Amino acid sequence: MANAGIPNAPAGGERGVDPDVRLWDACVLTAASISLTFRLKSQRMKPTLCAALLLLSANVVGTETAATPAGFDINAAGRFANLALACVHKEYPNKLSHVLNSDADVAPPRRLTPAFYGCYDWHSSVHGHWLLVRLVRTFPDAPFAPSAREALRNSLTAENIAQEAAYLRAAGRASFERPYGLAWLLQLVAELASGKTLRPNKWLRTCIRWSRQCWNG
Repeated sequence: MANAGIPNAPAGGERGVDPDVRLWDACVLTAASISLTFRLKSQRMKPTLCAALLLLSANVVGTETAATPAGFDINAAGRFANLALACVHKEYPNKLSHVLNSDADVAPPRRLTPAFYGCYDWHSSVHGHWLLVRLVRTFPDAPFAPSAREALRNSLTAENIAQEAAYLRAAGRASFERPYGLAWLLQLVAELASGKTLRPNKWLRTCIRWSRQCWNG
């Protein structure tokens, strides 16, 4: 999904002008550090370190000002919400970055990565879910909010996240969606941790559990 025009999406600009630029930098740097750690064959990322990195990204959100851009009103938010809602559970067309280890790995996207299978590719699906969380947090009483919450409930289940973790732990997938897709995953976790309008604790715990499973062996 394109970033232009999305409220508080990562964007370019001078340091200190847009607080979300600093957030984006922090997420990318964190993702890069995880990716490098994964490549060190003699080391394993401990779950406590993974949790610390996720909490770091969440703390950055909490300390920055999440101001809504001027002119971005509930009508504009609704248009972006409709874009995300139209794609997060739209399976095809789909561009897979998929390593086959056996015949058992031949499966449709909804079975391979059941939480994030829409929006054409994995990182765009994660991005779309982040967008829904951000919009509902910003406009909790908007007409699109119930549909957005329902979409998030359908995606971020314990079963779906468990399969996502199993997929990423499989042989040959250590570099899957790193660092870009992983940076958006950290954005999603941070966004869930930054507001109370989405009952985020359950979803946040689920996503952190997933991250610990993925990087614990």
